[in-house]
Amino acid sequence: AIEYTGSLGHNTVAVSDRVPVQLIKSYEDFLTNFENIELPSQAASVLNSPYLQHLVSCYPQQHVAQRIGYWLHRTLHQELMDCPSANSKPRVEKLLKAVITFTNLLQEGVPLCETFLWEYLFTWNGLDHRPHLLHIISRSRLHPFQRLNDYVLEPLRRV
Repeated sequence: AIEYTGSLGHNTVAVSDRVPVQLIKSYEDFLTNFENIELPSQAASVLNSPYLQHLVSCYPQQHVAQRIGYWLHRTLHQELMDCPSANSKPRVEKLLKAVITFTNLLQEGVPLCETFLWEYLFTWNGLDHRPHLLHIISRSRLHPFQRLNDYVLEPLRRV
C-alpha cells in the first residue's frame, strides 16, 4: 500500500498502488503519480478532466481509446440524431466543445467520433452546431480521397 498526501489535507492509504484521479489536484500531483493514476470507469470523465486527457494522450491504451470512442459515438448519436431537441442544445454544445478540446490535445480525431460525423453529415441541415462540427471535421485523420469525398465533402457540398 502507498500513502498519498493529496491537496485534500489528509493522508490516504491505497490498498493498491493506484491513485484515484479525484485526488489529483495539480500537475505536480499528476506528474508524481503518472504511472499509478486509476482511470475512472466512466469514459465521459476523460473529457471533463485535463489530467485524464493528458494521461490518455501520453500513455495511450487501446481499451481506453475504444471506450471513449464508443461512448462518444453513442452519446453524439443519441443527442444529435435519435432525439434532438432545443432543450438539449446547451448540453450538446458543451459536449462538442469538450470533444474539440480533446481532439486538439490529441491533434487528431477520435475514430468512432469521425464515423458518427460521417453518418450525421448526411442528415445535417448545415446550421446546427456549425463551427463545432467543422472544427471536429478539421481534426479528422487522413483517409483516402474517395472516402473523404463520399462521406465528408459531398455531404458538405450539398448543404
